[in-house]
Amino acid sequence: MEYLFTLQPKQTLSKGIKSLSKLQISGMASSTTVERGYGYFNDGAVYPDIEISVGKYELEVSGSYGKYGVEIAQRDNKIEGWCNCPYDQGTCKHIIASLLHLQSHVESHVLQEADITEAVIAKAEKAKSDFEKYVRNLSSTELQQLVLRFAPEHFRKEVTIKESLSKGDIKRVDAEFSKAIIKINSLFDGELHNITDFVKDTDKALEKLRPFWQTHSNSIADELADFLENVGGAFEEGYLSGNSDDGYDEYYEDNYAAEEVAEYIGQFIASIPNENRKYALLKLLDAKKELSYDVCDAMTNCIIETIPVGDLPQFTDLVTEINFLDYTDNNETETLYNKIEPYLSETKKEEILTELSDKSWFNLTLAKHYETKADFQKAYDTLAIYLQRSESDTYFGFGSKKAVHFQMIIRLCDKNLGGKNTLHWLKKYMQTEPSVESFQAAIQHYPENRGEFETYFEQKQTTIFADILEAENRLPQVVQLFQDHKDTFKNTQKIYPFFQRHKLLFPKLATALFKEKLYFYLSNTGDHNYRKVAQILGDLQPIVSPTSFSSLVSSIKKEYYRRRNLIAILGKEGF
Repeated sequence: MEYLFTLQPKQTLSKGIKSLSKLQISGMASSTTVERGYGYFNDGAVYPDIEISVGKYELEVSGSYGKYGVEIAQRDNKIEGWCNCPYDQGTCKHIIASLLHLQSHVESHVLQEADITEAVIAKAEKAKSDFEKYVRNLSSTELQQLVLRFAPEHFRKEVTIKESLSKGDIKRVDAEFSKAIIKINSLFDGELHNITDFVKDTDKALEKLRPFWQTHSNSIADELADFLENVGGAFEEGYLSGNSDDGYDEYYEDNYAAEEVAEYIGQFIASIPNENRKYALLKLLDAKKELSYDVCDAMTNCIIETIPVGDLPQFTDLVTEINFLDYTDNNETETLYNKIEPYLSETKKEEILTELSDKSWFNLTLAKHYETKADFQKAYDTLAIYLQRSESDTYFGFGSKKAVHFQMIIRLCDKNLGGKNTLHWLKKYMQTEPSVESFQAAIQHYPENRGEFETYFEQKQTTIFADILEAENRLPQVVQLFQDHKDTFKNTQKIYPFFQRHKLLFPKLATALFKEKLYFYLSNTGDHNYRKVAQILGDLQPIVSPTSFSSLVSSIKKEYYRRRNLIAILGKEGF
């Protein structure tokens, strides 16, 4: 999930999206990606049907090579976006287009139902409670009628298979199973260039195996492992994979990632008898190890997420027995640990956390584990070893958020270890994670050293020093800093947003800067530049006289009257 923006206090998801400015949206991705997102939105690439749940919108966007799924979801007060396109450089154009589409529709009462509010949650819970009450009050006859009417086909076949086995008709069942096996084995006959057909055929073949999950789970695990091995072999031979379209941020549709297979395997593991899971897991996890990057990538996560709550105690034992954690990547490991943690003994928790303590999240969790046991020295040592190693090895840490580690070790030093090493770690915090937060932590503990800390930031972290001064409302000093360090700020995105926020306090400087930017964008063509022109005019309007502003807009329209898109965009924005 990619971070998009933060909601204001008491702001709902729909209102937060509605209030997004063009500047905020332009800051979510590269200018090229944002421009393409606007293009997709303007071309109607976002499908009108939107899946709505509490705190989440799910949309579909038509790309150059297929349809992509997008989620815009609320996590506490943070709004995040996700897209299943292959673009891996941050927020993609499909997410931008989806946000713009939502912006134009969020006044709809229906879309506002996605807001996380107490009323919505209470309404959802009541609906669920009412439904459960209704089902429990149904007579056995009514329940039978519902099952007969709505039971999926694979369930009907599963019942038939179990009945045949109970009657000793093993040969007939085995014959049907053999037909299903032949179907999945035939997938790799011939040349695998038509990936769309291969995906459809795979779905059909896997569905033929589904009724046998309970009765032939080990054999199905063998077949699925062979399937994954064959997929890996096909990739090595140049099949099932499209080429990247150079200069574009998405891939051809015929790039088989086996997401449907990953989901199928997750459901399969969750549905087979507990006593058969060890064999199936080992077989499939070993097969997954041999696959290339992004092929069936979500398999382990699907397994983790689909295990029923009632099976978790036995699943936890199995996880530790087969070292399932060794098969997972960083995010999956965290998900798996959180799922099984309530069923682990304290000794086993500590053992697992210690083994995985070279990963950011586990290191922090282990330190907190020691802190709850009042073993403050062990908590300190755990964090110190991690921070020292991550400082010397740029590839170590697995994308850790070391600020939290620093904050905890500083707290331990200050409150539990008599102040020993507090200053050392504060300085390390500022050097390693230079930010307003690390500066504020330093002056909170050592206010007498403020001058030293400020000098360090001004000389070594000048752009962050501007944030520190602004956070303390020392705005004239920010302006002076811009002037004293022109070369440092020249290629940053600091100056314009600062004057945008404080244009009423510095109208002359803001006007000069805004006009400079205005004529820069007017010197270029393209809708992206025209939208920037409209945005800058909106920034200028409150700080120049109405007469001057009207004259400026008129002169632009007169000089650039041939640029019909520019005139249309200015008109749309009310200029």
